Amino acid sequence: MSWKNCGKCGRSYNVERGGCTNTACESYDPGTATGPQLKQSPPTKQSHLESVGVTKKKPPAPPTFSASPLMPPLVSAGPSAPPDVNILTLINPQSGVKGTPLAAEPFTLVCYRGEKSEWWPPPRMRLAPGGMNVFEPWPGKTITDFWKKLVEAVKSQPGFNVKQKVAAYAQYLRAEGRPFALATARTASGAFEGYSYVIEIPNARTFRWGNDYTLGPPANFKDTKKTTYQRMVNQNLETFTKDTIDADYIVLNADTIAESKILGFGHLTGTYEVTFLHDLPKSFVKTVNGVTPKSLNIYTEEEVKALDESKEKQTTLKLFRRG
Repeated sequence: MSWKNCGKCGRSYNVERGGCTNTACESYDPGTATGPQLKQSPPTKQSHLESVGVTKKKPPAPPTFSASPLMPPLVSAGPSAPPDVNILTLINPQSGVKGTPLAAEPFTLVCYRGEKSEWWPPPRMRLAPGGMNVFEPWPGKTITDFWKKLVEAVKSQPGFNVKQKVAAYAQYLRAEGRPFALATARTASGAFEGYSYVIEIPNARTFRWGNDYTLGPPANFKDTKKTTYQRMVNQNLETFTKDTIDADYIVLNADTIAESKILGFGHLTGTYEVTFLHDLPKSFVKTVNGVTPKSLNIYTEEEVKALDESKEKQTTLKLFRRG
């Protein structure tokens, strides 16, 4: 191989490939890139094994695999396929849809409410307006209206984030009875003494609070049992328990607020409580003092008006919704 320095620019170049390769030089040879190639090195000598008639075997080809009958065939991502197609979408197509929430698990929510006779009329009169009505309902007629009012009330609480404000509102509800709400307990031991109501809400669902005061992911707090788990501590296996309900939560009986017929505020407190923020229809009242509402011979509004004047009568008349 012969090399030479250019007389104009001094760059070294291979004579067998052409002239100077410096494009800024007067002696630049544009044919250098396509000029004659380097000479090929001579073939190597035959190996000793080949010279005596022994032929080297080619390595075996890698085995081919067929799709398992338990697994769907792989699908190549064509031009129209989304960029995040992966094996998960072949096993569970729903997993490839971004932002798809898990479904909330419906269950029958059982709540207990005790009403003292000093504050509330007897069940025959209490249920006369059509159910367990609150004294001063929030403005609005739909669950969406009540939800907007709840968010507004939570935002007004002290705290630096949603979790703190929600916790503060829970304490506000627990401090004393509120005329716009019905406080209940999820265990019989947590209810007040007095007229004893058992409330059952079918298809209930529980949700966490979202970071932006929206309906968050499903909480699935279907019961008040504690969760038991184990872990190693200093090479010793220890058993721990914790509350399954680990946050304040929202109670609906549908997957969305707009479709729900109820709105409850679930409490993360020492006792398990749900505060309903509207009237509860009589259909949700399972028993009163151990008997069904049908056995109570509940008054009509006309029958209540015909009763002798009393504190219970006036309280009942306030519970009727007019207009």
